[in-house]
Amino acid sequence: MHAQLVKTATKLGFRLLVSRVNERNTPSMKSANVFFRQVVVLHEATCIHGEWHNDVWLWKKLR
Repeated sequence: MHAQLVKTATKLGFRLLVSRVNERNTPSMKSANVFFRQVVVLHEATCIHGEWHNDVWLWKKLR
């Protein structure tokens, strides 16, 4: 899935892709880390069911 996204975005002339993942979402983090590089962690940025979670921002430079 990510490989096709990177390929299509590159063909369309995008310079970079950005992804945001909830740090506790382990499967998404593992998947995203294959193609993206972690650049920022926003501590306690999201409140879900009264519990605060960290947001992880990742990016992939295409050019």
